[in-house]
Amino acid sequence: MFDDLRPALVALTPAQRARTAVAACDAVRWPDGDEPVPVPFVEQNGSLLLIVTDDQRQHLLEIAGGCVAIDAHALGSVRLSGDFWPVADAAARDVLDEIRACHGECLNCPGRRLTQLVGLQVDRVELRMSDGTYRLVDLPGYMQARPDWVLALGVQVQEHLNAAHGEDVLGAACALAGQPIEQVLSAHLDWIDGYGFEVSMIDESGGRQLRCDFPSPVVEPARLSTAVHECLARAIALAEPPTSEG
Repeated sequence: MFDDLRPALVALTPAQRARTAVAACDAVRWPDGDEPVPVPFVEQNGSLLLIVTDDQRQHLLEIAGGCVAIDAHALGSVRLSGDFWPVADAAARDVLDEIRACHGECLNCPGRRLTQLVGLQVDRVELRMSDGTYRLVDLPGYMQARPDWVLALGVQVQEHLNAAHGEDVLGAACALAGQPIEQVLSAHLDWIDGYGFEVSMIDESGGRQLRCDFPSPVVEPARLSTAVHECLARAIALAEPPTSEG
């Protein structure tokens, strides 16, 4: 059993949690020498299509099978093992064209830099437990499970806000804690679910974790990012002193 206290996590089976972790990420770690290499991927019915270079494709097909890892922050880490197989040129072109179309003008689109696809037919799934050990996940259950898309999108929103909107996260943490910003050293979003988000902060007295609940639960994934931004803005606005007139 998982010992997580977050109800949204407790409600997931190991298979659902693994599928949600996969859905939350867009790159796996593939051990290549001493350092793991991040490899973009597209999920296809529980298995993966890895987006790679010509040399990586040749190497993966030569070794035939292997293991890749996914780290989805609070959702956990997942190891997927199986056989690598070549993707037909026509199918590869269709997938890469779709990726390029979705990314638009994104200069870092993996479809621009990486031009080959290699499939990973998953035949073993392991989920990392809180004690650091890995638990084997039932493979048929994994293949049949569906991700919790609110939690999966929450990981992506969390990464974006921490990377690009750190000042808003810091301001909201100060507001939630009732602390002036000059006394707070750092703040970081740790978790987002359909009921709210958690932010950790470090101030002059040490660290603490704070929870901010949405006015109403979010059940539609497309609504999640807006709900988080609105909650951050509301927390900051309530903490700001009213302006004097005249």
